[in-house]
Amino acid sequence: MKLNKNIYVALLLVMTIFLGVNLVSAEVVSENVTIVTPGALGVISGTAYAFNCSIQQLADYEADNWTRVKVYLQSSSLTANTSEVMVFDWTRNSTQYDLNGTFSAWQVEDANDYTLKCQLYNGTNYINSTRSSLIVNNTIPDAATGSSQTSTTSTTVTFSTIVVDNETTSCSLNFPRTRPSTALSSQSMTYSGTNCSLQFTNVPEGIYDWYVIASDESDTSTSSLFTTSVDFTTGATRSMTPSQVATAKTLSIIGLDFQGNRIVWIVVLATGVLVIFVIVKRLKK
Repeated sequence: MKLNKNIYVALLLVMTIFLGVNLVSAEVVSENVTIVTPGALGVISGTAYAFNCSIQQLADYEADNWTRVKVYLQSSSLTANTSEVMVFDWTRNSTQYDLNGTFSAWQVEDANDYTLKCQLYNGTNYINSTRSSLIVNNTIPDAATGSSQTSTTSTTVTFSTIVVDNETTSCSLNFPRTRPSTALSSQSMTYSGTNCSLQFTNVPEGIYDWYVIASDESDTSTSSLFTTSVDFTTGATRSMTPSQVATAKTLSIIGLDFQGNRIVWIVVLATGVLVIFVIVKRLKK
């Protein structure tokens, strides 16, 4: 019985020492791994971005042999890269204290909320070191194109454009002149995939000029000017070319709308001229 008790005590002592050594080792490794490049608020770009993950030169690391690393990038919310993207696979360096290499930043979308993770490996265990608030900036987003307007009712209008998904993280809708009564001169649109859109209700009848600014959080691009006409007579919402807009504004001066459907003012004008002609003719008699 006494022998069994001694065995239990010895085993417990060995386990305690083993766990203590591993806990101290893990803590030391974690605290002494540093991402040198990119630095704080660093900008990642290009097809051959150079990274560096450094290990403080302590005697403990000689035995651990941390000489391999993978690199991951992850965005918080505005891109398609909200899950980790491995941008660099294993490398084995000649020195176990300085792990570096290059990767293409074009593997992820532009944004300013990325976290980079260096994952070190020693053949048995993994150690992760991260740096957040990084910027990926490869290009200026293409301007929004292909305006499209739809109407669910005679007073509900959706302003919508097409954007390049992997270059865009947000869009804003802008009205340089007349705007729907509920709209600000500039406001955020709903961005999803290759589409930016914003819907308004109770839109007054009229002609609306508008444009879209696409952003990747570092750079912006402005679309050409789009025009949308809202007409309650036909219940239609449609786009017009610049020449059609000019014609519409000219015809509105004499009371003829841009579709040519109403001639009320011309009829009134013609009737007035005819009445004056008859009166003048009778006075001459």
